[in-house]
Amino acid sequence: MPTRFLLIDDHALIREGLALALARVTEAVDVVEADSCEQALDLLAAQPEFDLVVLDMQLPGKSRVEALQALRAKAPRTPFVVLSAETSTELVHATLKAGARGYVPKSSPTEVMLSAVRLVFAGGVYVPPTVLEPGPPAEAPVELTRRQEQVLAELARGAGTSEIAARLAIAEVTVRVHVATILRVLRVASREDAVRTALAVRLRDQATV
Repeated sequence: MPTRFLLIDDHALIREGLALALARVTEAVDVVEADSCEQALDLLAAQPEFDLVVLDMQLPGKSRVEALQALRAKAPRTPFVVLSAETSTELVHATLKAGARGYVPKSSPTEVMLSAVRLVFAGGVYVPPTVLEPGPPAEAPVELTRRQEQVLAELARGAGTSEIAARLAIAEVTVRVHVATILRVLRVASREDAVRTALAVRLRDQATV
């Protein structure tokens, strides 16, 4: 049985390009297209067995987060990846809080978008790296060290243990130690929860500046 993705975008040319790209995510992908939130809601009501939904946040007729909430109400167990031209920390946080598992800027290269979709399809969470770029030590979230901030930023990018080790030039066992410490300091049980928590902390800190 083929993997079924629902692609929601109001521009036909963009849908055509995205559908071709999404067909490369895994083998035997069936991409169903919708040009509006209303059409997507009808499709989800009639065919709730989609494996993943890719949603353009700038759909006409509904606010950005409102459309996501309405669609997720029809398919609460289906992972959603959001595409958006806006990359503000506030909107990324609101989108993840509303239940999206991935947030991909439209300016991203196709391969980055595909990597994000594959990560979410595999059960992960994707956040734009720029949202969680390590800042100066004084801005470190909670009590993380500079190195732990770097590891957390890589987790937000969707990197695995071996990739983080290569990018930061440290041993894989060191990466695992840092991840375990991050989970303990942030008081969460998974890497995905660590990304969400750190994003919320950074948003709070920015609001108090």
